[in-house]
Amino acid sequence: LMTSFSPFPEPVYPASSKPLDRNSRGDGLAMHGKDGYVLFGFSESGTDIYQLPDYIANVTVRRHGFPGWEVPDREFLGYSNNDPRYLPLPRQRGQMKGKRGLGRIGYNDAGGGDINCILIDIEVSKFNPSKGFFVSIYSVAESKDNKHAIRIMDKDTFNLIAQTPLIDDYVGGVWWTLHYNSSIRLKFMDIKGIYISAVAFSAA
Repeated sequence: LMTSFSPFPEPVYPASSKPLDRNSRGDGLAMHGKDGYVLFGFSESGTDIYQLPDYIANVTVRRHGFPGWEVPDREFLGYSNNDPRYLPLPRQRGQMKGKRGLGRIGYNDAGGGDINCILIDIEVSKFNPSKGFFVSIYSVAESKDNKHAIRIMDKDTFNLIAQTPLIDDYVGGVWWTLHYNSSIRLKFMDIKGIYISAVAFSAA
């Protein structure tokens, strides 16, 4: 993979990403989301479950397509304590053991690449840690052909802050993690479908 062309130097970015985590799957929420999370469509009514850390002020999601901007539909896939891709849901009062479930936003393949995309804006608060924080995205594909790219920008300047990753081969579930110290805009660009189940946070 070429990241620069002579005579131009290798680019330097202010943010850094970790290798994809394909092993922890649903159980990875405890590690990647130890400070907080947003679980998309994680209820039978299709509503999100939020537990944001004090250093995150807000998380917003929009989808762009040919009709313009819209709020993406939520889809609840159900409960399963046997499927390792499913995420542990917060334990409810009176439950001896928490359930595992999976919800999501996204679509199988709308085509259009950069035009059909999902934006996730992450706004930091005044309590932003001095060493920054980690944001992790959990995705479970509908089919083996699903793949998308993520354009990673500073939310205020829209400058690129990290190299664009390709997310593919994620039917079994995958976590992608970024380290940064300010507000972030993530642009999920359709190649052959996009699916996102969770945004998770942990301090650096």
